[in-house]
Amino acid sequence: MTRRLHHWVNWFGRIEHMRNWIGLACVTMALACTVTPTTGNRSPTGDGVDATITSAVESTVSAQPSATNQIPNVITPTADGGLTAMVSRVIDGDTVEVEFLEGSIGAASQLGLESTETVRLLGVDTPETYSSNNPGEYANITDTTCLYGWGDLATVFAFESLNQQMVTIVLDSSAGLKGSFGRLLAYVEVDGVDFNARLVELGYARVYEEGSSKRETDYMDLQGYAQQQSIGLWECAAVQIISTPTITPGERFESADSDCDAAYPGVCIPPSPPNLDCGQIRYTNFTVLAPDPHRFDGDKDGIGCER
Repeated sequence: MTRRLHHWVNWFGRIEHMRNWIGLACVTMALACTVTPTTGNRSPTGDGVDATITSAVESTVSAQPSATNQIPNVITPTADGGLTAMVSRVIDGDTVEVEFLEGSIGAASQLGLESTETVRLLGVDTPETYSSNNPGEYANITDTTCLYGWGDLATVFAFESLNQQMVTIVLDSSAGLKGSFGRLLAYVEVDGVDFNARLVELGYARVYEEGSSKRETDYMDLQGYAQQQSIGLWECAAVQIISTPTITPGERFESADSDCDAAYPGVCIPPSPPNLDCGQIRYTNFTVLAPDPHRFDGDKDGIGCER
């Protein structure tokens, strides 16, 4: 009798242990149950339980980023903090590809970023080069040919300023982490200078008012001056006497310290390096002479970038 009584005591002790463990699990995981301290029985379902679950879930969700578009405090999303990266490719005037450097890879990973990301420069918009520009998109400018030329020049400026350069990628919590095309939204700073602002100041870009940016007010001041002085793309404005930029679109990749490569007579393409591809130039079906340093003439018929 004593042994059987001891057996039942142990059995009830195990039940009590399991009851306590289940209660802890329910609280921790915010499961749809609560444990009543006095009886150990599950509380009946009802409004009280629903409220408890809702409260637990809401507190858990509010403590975590609900989407990749939120920027946690691990990186200060202002000018006094950012991620160090190398610009590995310039896509156009306001879009670049970067590779995060060793000291920033961990922080980038915590943000859900890859080691290589495409960055859309935040708060600015350079004229399109791969698609059409719309009349009126840049204030009262309707001459889209002129805008196209300045889009080319913005790409040149970005290439000369950023390509293979170490930069600081600065995030802005008001804009979110990524845009609709999955590109990282950021300011790009070179030696402490806001490159986005330089684009606006020199007339290579307008302020992108359709999005959110904490620097928009400062950018608008720069744009106002550029418009008043007809700097950069703003020379394409209402009078429409000037239909092309000072440097024509045909000189897209020509700069003060680079000449046109003799392998491409009739167009102006700088020598290699850097190597360019057909997607980075405006020309099609142009004459190519040996040695074709950019390899535009893949089929060796003397015509480059055939379409």
